[in-house]
Amino acid sequence: MNCSELRLKWKDMLIASPVSSRDEADADLELALQRISDEARSYADTIHLHADRSCLWQDLSGTQYDLAIFTSYRRIKALALAYATAGCQQYHETVIFNHITDALEWLHLHHYNADNYGRFRLWWHVEIGIPLEINDCLVLLYDKLSPAFIRKHAEAILRFSPDPVFYNYSSTAHYGTKPSTGANRLWKCSVHAILGSVLGKPSMLAAATSAVLPVLDYSAQGDGFHRDGSFVQHDCYAYNGGYGKAFLSHLVRLLNWLKGSEWEITDDRTGHLFHWIEEGFLPLVYKGALMDMSRGREIARSYSQDHEAGHQLIDAIVEAIPLFPHREVERWKVLVAYWIRSDTYRRYYSYATPRMIRLAKQVEQEAGQLPPNSPSSAKVYAAMDRVAYVQPDYGFSVSMYSSRTAAYECISRVNRKGWHTTHGMTQLYTQDLDQFSEGFWPTVDMQRLPGTTVDRSLKPEEYGAGKLSSKSWVGGVELEGKFAAAGMELEGLPDLHGEHPGRSLNARKSWFLLGEIIVCLGSDIRMDGDHPVETIVDNRRLHTDGGGQTTVNGRVNTPEEEGAHRWQSVRSIHLTGFHNGADIGYYFPEQTPVMVIRETRTGSWSDIGIEQRDQISNGYLTLVLEHGIRPVDGQYCYAILPGASQERLLRMEEHPAFEVLENSSQAHAVRHSALGLTGVNFWGDAQKTVGSLTVNAKSSVMLQESDTDLIFSVADPTQLNKGIIEVIIDSTATGIVAIDPVVKVHELSPRIRLSVDVRGSCGRSARIKLQK
Repeated sequence: MNCSELRLKWKDMLIASPVSSRDEADADLELALQRISDEARSYADTIHLHADRSCLWQDLSGTQYDLAIFTSYRRIKALALAYATAGCQQYHETVIFNHITDALEWLHLHHYNADNYGRFRLWWHVEIGIPLEINDCLVLLYDKLSPAFIRKHAEAILRFSPDPVFYNYSSTAHYGTKPSTGANRLWKCSVHAILGSVLGKPSMLAAATSAVLPVLDYSAQGDGFHRDGSFVQHDCYAYNGGYGKAFLSHLVRLLNWLKGSEWEITDDRTGHLFHWIEEGFLPLVYKGALMDMSRGREIARSYSQDHEAGHQLIDAIVEAIPLFPHREVERWKVLVAYWIRSDTYRRYYSYATPRMIRLAKQVEQEAGQLPPNSPSSAKVYAAMDRVAYVQPDYGFSVSMYSSRTAAYECISRVNRKGWHTTHGMTQLYTQDLDQFSEGFWPTVDMQRLPGTTVDRSLKPEEYGAGKLSSKSWVGGVELEGKFAAAGMELEGLPDLHGEHPGRSLNARKSWFLLGEIIVCLGSDIRMDGDHPVETIVDNRRLHTDGGGQTTVNGRVNTPEEEGAHRWQSVRSIHLTGFHNGADIGYYFPEQTPVMVIRETRTGSWSDIGIEQRDQISNGYLTLVLEHGIRPVDGQYCYAILPGASQERLLRMEEHPAFEVLENSSQAHAVRHSALGLTGVNFWGDAQKTVGSLTVNAKSSVMLQESDTDLIFSVADPTQLNKGIIEVIIDSTATGIVAIDPVVKVHELSPRIRLSVDVRGSCGRSARIKLQK
């Protein structure tokens, strides 16, 4: 397969194959073609054609320069796609072709050319975004374009992006040239490989494929995929659902596109792809939604919310399935089909491209019988300080930061109010699948995000962005992929003026993920400042046409009653969901004062990003635990029961399923008797006994004990322990069923005594299973 054949193959991947008689009966394909036509028509009807124009589209006239030029090229590509796609109304229309070439010429003459780089400020647009759009235009229209036309647009790309290995090569920013990493490397490789096929230059394809190879390695630190499935970008940000998704998409496309050519990537490290998907993405999806905690600043983009992002991931995995180990193909077809069918909020086929509709429907057809509920998993992402928990009827996430992972990223004012998105933020995904869509992020109180412990000081935009904590105890432990414990030593945002760093909010926070129950503990909450401190139990977006009834201690709080109400002795709160199975119960083992806030909030995407200013309104129910001003030893304890009816919540009050063993500065510990589960977060290095467990070092541990066996798991959340964790379990065993290499057994009776070597463990869980 030569360059020309690769170019034609790329064109086919853009437009898919011609419509067949079978396709004509597919309403989804027909609608997909209509969407392409409608988008093209909207751009064709509004493009400026007069000679003295200052922009191509009037609505972009006030947009930031780099973004305006990039968006113009993206719209031109949409016109080119409609022109080149059989079945679209603009297919091979001369007027559309003239619009495309005229617009490309105008942009080249006035903006994107080999001589004009001084006005650009954002390197991504000029080195990646714009080149990718130009490449696709050249591929789609290749047969109609002159060599001179192609050459001058290619020269502009090569002026700004001459090498896939480096970025900022064109000196568009204040810092110097640096090696490209992670998703940026894959984007750059795509730019050069596609352009190489257009220009017929094998050397460009060879350089691009060679540049891919280094990012196929696991990353020990910084950008790329880590062995636990975490994807990090920009050195210290969690980004599986953002840059990681883009990395996956471009890698899969390059592997499939180059297959069968002399530039096919056959390196053994391509086998890592399956592990990255299995560990890096499977635990992060709930019924088609990709968890927000993994998406960084993308939460501030209206066009890329959780279900849109989830569908983009589905696209990539559908294309990746043929690359999987043969034994895994059928299982993954079932998983993908389940995600597609279970997303009743945003129907996948109503937004997919014609090519993806064909591929995904083939996967669905071959999937066979689907599971009735979501696949279960418990995943601690130690390399990026995130925890994901998926059960049959709900998903739950915990977002944290540490001395390793930064608080939040803000670039070009996107996500500029992300202050507390890693301060123990939790998100509960239920059958109300649109909970975190429909304008959640621009309307929610960003200082009262669910799960967080915060102070109510007013914070300027971008405050704390990029901040690393001084705390290393952040992470957790997994048990059998079914249960998990997580915790963090929280260091809040510093004193606003930097004069009193000791005034930052501090707390210890834990979550115990125990099947149908999530237990949340907090202790050592302190702050030497003048602002009230709160822990946010939850902050749910309400539907205007149903659900949202709140029952506190069995007393209904009328939905129409907006405002804040302080309940002094709360044992339970029940929230009715909009859909069946979406109810939520909140249980407080001790009578607890709770402020219940019901309010309507209004905002726009421009408040947190750089998009439209249209106002959006949403109703919210917020549950707040108030710790007061200057708390010294604040605490909290509550449990979340996803999907719980009022009757089940009442049974929990009468017969609690769990017991809090300790909630102190030394340990947080919970026991679930029916499951035989004990979870403990040990905060210190001194020997400490909680229940049947004695441990001598900072650690997160879980123990499950039955009549026949005992399973124990431990991790070093600090990732700093360069030695051994000694463990004593007040029980006996007769033999070893399974054991990780780092675990040593010193005694099985009259007590179990273990040692676990956590040197270089990077926060991973170590496990042993014993026979009773």
